[in-house]
Amino acid sequence: CVSSDGCDEMSKHIVPCDSNVQEAVQRLFDELLRPNWIGCGKDGNGMTHRRLRVTQVLRNENSQAFGFYARRKLRPRCSITPCVDVFSEPVLTESLQDTVVQQWLASLQLDQNCREVLLFHGAPRKGAYRWRHKGRRWQPFETVGGDAVQAIVNEGFDLRLANDGMLGRGIYCADRPCKADRYALRYSESPESAGEHAQMFLCRVVLGWSHAASERPPRRAARPPCVLGHWDPVHRCDHERFDSVVWAVPGKYHEYVVYDGQQLFPEFLVQYERLAT
Repeated sequence: CVSSDGCDEMSKHIVPCDSNVQEAVQRLFDELLRPNWIGCGKDGNGMTHRRLRVTQVLRNENSQAFGFYARRKLRPRCSITPCVDVFSEPVLTESLQDTVVQQWLASLQLDQNCREVLLFHGAPRKGAYRWRHKGRRWQPFETVGGDAVQAIVNEGFDLRLANDGMLGRGIYCADRPCKADRYALRYSESPESAGEHAQMFLCRVVLGWSHAASERPPRRAARPPCVLGHWDPVHRCDHERFDSVVWAVPGKYHEYVVYDGQQLFPEFLVQYERLAT
């Protein structure tokens, strides 16, 4: 994409991956996708497709952004074993059955000392449609003016632009592509989402010690709770803090939140097509 200065700048950072990487990512999608979950819930965006076909995988070689991330990895995680609500389950991308995917993940040399994992993050391009549920049906109601994908590739994740979501003001990732797919938004005004082309990131994320959240924290939370479970702004304290938060409710998507933009790196940009079957 070289139609604007911003797109030209992005093209300097990304390079196509070979067919082996594309196959591994497709297998990763296929193993973790839950077709019956697509389109469900308040953030379903009226989606009706049931499969994602990977069309291209691009590697982000933004050395400045990776340098910030690499230095953040060197910072020690919480040195005290937290006392309450520790998320101890394996992340889904750590417990895959497909041997091709396992070998590819092993080649990434994720650092277990800081609990570095690979997670999905959906982001829209300029012109994407936001949909909302009104009455008894979904309908488009606005288009996206900025290009989040371009901004993330060029600058990394900027917490100053983060929304105040379910777990506070942080950067949200998922361990299933069908969750991240929702936040890539829609690319037509048709009731059927099959045939649309979208994109998401596969990110390296330093989770460290993760707090397992089953209830929403106080509004405007901007960092993880302390090791005793105290959340800002209700109970400010000087205890050591968790490194990340995981929404861990049975039967729901797991969502992983970090509150430091340098705690994750968008290593792969995955372009894909939404398919009906």
